[in-house]
This record gives sequence, C-alpha cells and structure tokens, in this order.
Amino acid sequence: MKNCTIITLFTLLIAAAGCQKEESFDKSEPIVEPRFYRIIERDTIISGNYLGMGINEEAGKVYAVIQSLQQTKGVSYLNVVSNNSSDITALRDRISLYDYILLDQNEGTDSGVQITLASGKIKNIYLNSGKELSQWPEKLAGKSAVRVADSATELYEKLVNISRLEPYNIKFQRISLLTKS
Repeated sequence: MKNCTIITLFTLLIAAAGCQKEESFDKSEPIVEPRFYRIIERDTIISGNYLGMGINEEAGKVYAVIQSLQQTKGVSYLNVVSNNSSDITALRDRISLYDYILLDQNEGTDSGVQITLASGKIKNIYLNSGKELSQWPEKLAGKSAVRVADSATELYEKLVNISRLEPYNIKFQRISLLTKS
C-alpha cells in the first residue's frame, strides 16, 4: 500500500510539472505575415537589345541579324521559345523552316511526339517517354503516317490528315516549333 501511494504521488507530481506553461517567445515584437509574391505572367522587358537584335523589332530585321551572326559568331541554329500553336493549318508555310517539332496535349504526356528533321527529311521520331518510332502513329497505314526518311515537304499534309483522326487529334492541342536552322 505504501508503494502504491508513493507511485501515485510521483505520477501526480510529474503530470503537474508537465502541465505548466512556459512563455517561449518574446511578445514585445509583433508577428508579421510574409509578403505575397507577385507572379510575372508575361515578359516584362520592353526595351534593349542583344547582339544587334532589339526587343519588339520586326521579324525581318531580326532574321537578317541572325543570318549575319552565322558568319561572324558561328551561330548554326536558333531555339525559339513560346512558339506554340493549337491549329496545324496556321503553320502551313512555317513547318518546313524548323528542325524540331513537338506535338502534345496541353499538360504534356509521355505519348507526346517529337519529330526531328535534317536535310529536308524526317530524321527521328520519338515519344516523350523516350521510345523511338519508325512511324507515327504506329497503328496507321504507312502512307498516311509520318515516317522516318519522309520528305519534309510531305510532313504538313500528313499532320493535317492525322489531326482529323479521333484518337490522334488530342496530340495537336499544343504544337511547338522549337529549333530553326
């Protein structure tokens, strides 16, 4: 009985000590909420130039400067950012100017299609997953599909026809023309 009383008193003492509140912070300083960040939704640069190309300059002038950079600085290709479209027919005259084309859904998928062109022909076809293809779509008849070694001039018409097919038209939500020789 004596042991039970001692254990009970000891337990109550520990419980009472654990319930005491301690002030762990200084109340003299006010608590300030963090500042909210401003999200930049578009490019905020509105003036300036680089290598002779001015911001908001006409495309023809910029193209002439880039061509001169091939001779003076050894520029062999140009990566174009934010060159996206969702309408393949709007790209009729532009597709042949590019060496790398990406077809995918808006949110990006492993089944997105990467087409590389070189010397006027389709050099490679890959899925975003890394799988190399000899033609895309894989299950489409050979003449209708985009195939490795096809002429770049045939590419536009084949892509238009594929974009009209129900299982593949979702890959034309985001068409990116990225690398330009």
